[in-house]
Amino acid sequence: MLNDHIRQIIENEILQDSDFINIDSTDIEHFIKDINKIEVKSFECTVDEISNNFNQSLLDIQNNNIGYKLSKLLFLIKLSDLKAISLEDLSFIEKMKDDYSDNIECIWGMSVDNLMSSKVVKLIVLYGLIN
Repeated sequence: MLNDHIRQIIENEILQDSDFINIDSTDIEHFIKDINKIEVKSFECTVDEISNNFNQSLLDIQNNNIGYKLSKLLFLIKLSDLKAISLEDLSFIEKMKDDYSDNIECIWGMSVDNLMSSKVVKLIVLYGLIN
């Protein structure tokens, strides 16, 4: 089920040994359990754009995968510095959980990548779909 592209993203960008909010191999195992199809999207954007990008990609995935139901989300937010984002900037997570909590399991993490520009946030999302 995991194609090489998704496996590389998981191994090189998502799995973390220790970070602010960690995603580890147990999280990945739980995510792929009982999933029929996995889609991935990755964005580099400003903090102000993260919510819109997340919501738009969620709609795109649902519209482009007719016959499948979104069952799980796993996403990682990469920042140049933890000071680059506030709890208010993460409100899209609570809204998404409120909108979809009955139907979608969500695993998420946050990490710091000192090589990134301070103006950019990277969002990597795995979408777990079932028939």
